[in-house]
This record gives sequence, C-alpha cells and structure tokens, in this order.
Amino acid sequence: MRWELTSAEAGALAATAGRLDGWALLMPPEAEPALAAALAQRGARVGRRWPLPGGAEPPAEAGTLDVLLLDARDVLPDGLDAAALRVKTLATERRARVRGGQVGVEASEDVRAALWQRGVAPYVDFVVRPAAGAAPPPGVASWARATAAASRSVAGALGATRRGNGEPVLLPWDA
Repeated sequence: MRWELTSAEAGALAATAGRLDGWALLMPPEAEPALAAALAQRGARVGRRWPLPGGAEPPAEAGTLDVLLLDARDVLPDGLDAAALRVKTLATERRARVRGGQVGVEASEDVRAALWQRGVAPYVDFVVRPAAGAAPPPGVASWARATAAASRSVAGALGATRRGNGEPVLLPWDA
C-alpha cells in the first residue's frame, strides 16, 4: 500500500515525531524536495508523481525517491509523441542515477496503448490502473488506484488491498 499525499499532508507528516519505517508515500509534483528527504530520513519509502509531457525536470532528489510515477492522464492526442519521448528520457536518466528505482505510468487505457505503440514498454516498471480497470499490458506490473472512500477507514484500506491480484494499491491520504 502506498499513500498519495498533498504537499500540505506531506509537510504535516514530516512535522510529526517518530520513525516511518514500512511506510510508502507518493508526493505531488509541487512538494518541496526537502520534504522527501525528511520523510526518507525517518525510514519512509518516498516516491513522486510527475506530470507528462511537462517541460520541467523533476527535482534533484533522485537518490531519495524509490518511485517516479509519470502522470499521463492529461496527455492529449497531439502530445503523445512528446509524452513518449519524455517517458523514455526520464526513465533512462533515473536508471542512470538511482539503482533499483522504479518508473511507472498512469494514463487512460487509450493513452497507455498509444504510448506502448511508441515503444515505452521497456522503460516502464509498472502502470497504475483504476481498481476496477482493465488488466495491464502483458509483462508489466500494475498498481491499483483505490477510491478516496477506501482510505477513510482501516477496513476500507484493507479491503482495497484484497480486491486486486496482489499488486500494490495507491490510496489517497485522508488524514
């Protein structure tokens, strides 16, 4: 299970005391890099969501992040070539800098299929799909995106983990 935080939620969590061993977090693009470092220093596994195609580079926190999730949900048909090039570039740079770091893509099924036609599959470790969505492409791991309602209770969060095929579940933080 990986908790998706807003910048404010990441800041509030960083301001708390204690270890975060075993926690897996996903921060938004606008979150300060220092937050990722502070959370990772306390034992959390920290990832970052990054928009595609996006001209800006992800913050220079590569050694801190275990996951870079490339968000292609807003990619339009005329931006598919740029998005595919961006996936390949960012994944290649990430692998050159971070040993064992993962790169994922979240997109609608039609955008994901178009990106696959443009050769991004070898660059991607996983795809994020809706909990009730279609299966991922063959040979690619998947994460299931749970609904906000699932994160409102322990029973809901545990239920979200049982609905899938054992894949990681991405839950919105509902503190």
